Amino acid sequence: MLLARERIARIEQDLRDMAPDIQEALDQSSETWHDNAPFEALRDKRSNLLQEITYIKTVLASSTKVVPRAKPGTVGVGSVVRVRNARTGQVFSYYIAGDWTLRTGETHDGAVVISRGSPLGAALLGKRPGDTAELGSMMLTVL
Repeated sequence: MLLARERIARIEQDLRDMAPDIQEALDQSSETWHDNAPFEALRDKRSNLLQEITYIKTVLASSTKVVPRAKPGTVGVGSVVRVRNARTGQVFSYYIAGDWTLRTGETHDGAVVISRGSPLGAALLGKRPGDTAELGSMMLTVL
């Protein structure tokens, strides 16, 4: 939740920093207000930032406030889990993050960060070494 709140604070600062640019774009001469491309670009950027804040706040409101503890020896939030694809034999490592993270898809200590709410994260939660998880047509064995 800390990362989400930090991201909201950064977006809010970006919005404040945009104010002079918006004023300058409005002051540019153009025959009509709808021909002002710099203003339209800033307006669109502002809209996207506001949508991101709304999304993050929605996730925060619906997220669990306390990280659920996994039973000992099972996959849970904060776990690094190695899995083997039953068909190809390839081994992958995943770090199970909470409901929201800025680091999804990045590598953390050799493991790809995934959300617990993602299809893969949800399939792995609660599994023990030797258990299998089915993800579509893919079978994964927890190592």
